[in-house]
Amino acid sequence: YEYKAEGANGAPVSSYEVQLATAVNEVQTIDVAVYDETVSGSYKLELKSDKNGTTTCIPLDASAHDLKLRLEEMNYVDGVDVTKVSTSTGYSYSVTFTGSWYSNGNQEEMVVTPGGQAGCAGFGGADKAVVSVSTVTQ
Repeated sequence: YEYKAEGANGAPVSSYEVQLATAVNEVQTIDVAVYDETVSGSYKLELKSDKNGTTTCIPLDASAHDLKLRLEEMNYVDGVDVTKVSTSTGYSYSVTFTGSWYSNGNQEEMVVTPGGQAGCAGFGGADKAVVSVSTVTQ
């Protein structure tokens, strides 16, 4: 029995094709709606996996830089880009997971815990302020 060379089955390789994939970074939006201009307070964000944990307290009016720092303090969040824009009811943050090793590609949607329930300064209930998260790109 005669064996052929593995791979090309004995024939010379005349061409080949290389296919590259481009990573898709997940984007989540955090919307902060403030219904009482005098309200202050904070909240925490959590990625619901065994490895990530919860942020420290985030003020309702945090800068994009401060939110980025809070998120990157969590385990296995090794990179995010954060932008902040004003809206008619408060602020909207766009969070793009850009980590080199862990926090890239598909991520679990962050979960919000209002300040009073999270051991942070509360903001007095849903009639004062609401923080919500939604996934834009997965």
